[in-house]
Amino acid sequence: MTHWGNSFPGNELPTDNTEGGEWIEHDGKGMPVDGDAKVFVRFREAGERGPSLARFWGRCKPSCWSHTGVESGLDIIAYRVVKP
Repeated sequence: MTHWGNSFPGNELPTDNTEGGEWIEHDGKGMPVDGDAKVFVRFREAGERGPSLARFWGRCKPSCWSHTGVESGLDIIAYRVVKP
């Protein structure tokens, strides 16, 4: 499993739950929010990251938002949108 740590700008681990709404389960059928939405994401095996723009996680190959049938530790299984 690849460990990304916090090496990407804007992907600090949240210190509390006040920056985002409730966690929403993600079914893997593409990006469920606008690409410019700020979100926290929860991966199948890689913990939680955010906040970052939702489109950032679409740049993974394959997209972390789209589950391809082959289980990946980087599949996004839940997200929460940062309150504006």
